[in-house]
Amino acid sequence: MAKENNSTNLEKACDLLLILSQSANPVSVADLSTKLNVSRTTAYAMLASLQSRGFVERNADGRYMNGYALLRLADGYQRMYPFLPLAEAHMRTLARLWEQSVMITVYKSPCHLVMLRSVSELPQQVPIPRMSGVMNAMLVSGGRLLMATLTDEQLRADLDVGPMELLLPQHPYDKEQMYQEIIACRGARYVIERNEYSLGRGSIAAPVYDQQGTIIAAICSPVDLTTLTPEMEQKLAMDITTTAMRISAEIGYPVAII
Repeated sequence: MAKENNSTNLEKACDLLLILSQSANPVSVADLSTKLNVSRTTAYAMLASLQSRGFVERNADGRYMNGYALLRLADGYQRMYPFLPLAEAHMRTLARLWEQSVMITVYKSPCHLVMLRSVSELPQQVPIPRMSGVMNAMLVSGGRLLMATLTDEQLRADLDVGPMELLLPQHPYDKEQMYQEIIACRGARYVIERNEYSLGRGSIAAPVYDQQGTIIAAICSPVDLTTLTPEMEQKLAMDITTTAMRISAEIGYPVAII
């Protein structure tokens, strides 16, 4: 029974961190105990343990938020991708050229797009879209591009259990339509997704390859497509593709740079 309780407590502690990460403001113990379906005593005990290790911080009002130690976990996760430092240099060049934000992402089943690194050269007057480090892969260009590399069986399995939340409520989820839209991205040099965050706000993504020619990541740039002429949109897509190819070449993929 003790082993079972330990497992349950661990799950609750993980849920607690997720609740804090998804909250725009610090959360009270009362709210946490309700959301976790545990007593306040149990919530306090979990918070005290996590706080002592830096995973949780408490503000002056007695409410809780994620702590600095989570940055160490994120840093450790990024070290699994040793190509990130060399990718960042190329991403920054592209960001400066277009005065845009540029990110590199990887796919995690089911239907999660993880942003490993982001650089931004947006003009100060341009608002930066609020984006999480983990996104619904079905709704963004990089996610669709990477999901298109899955086998038919794995793609359908991920669509069955993946997150169904949509950023645009006027676009209801249709699994078969989503499947068809994703497989249409197979073999594409780049993918343009429109209306990701709001009407007209989308992104363009291109694949990054490893030494064996396997797509392992995507270079993406969120952009207000309503401000681009068709010629500018095509030029940006080609520059993103070139950036992805340059990163691929440094990783070891044999390619002639455009």
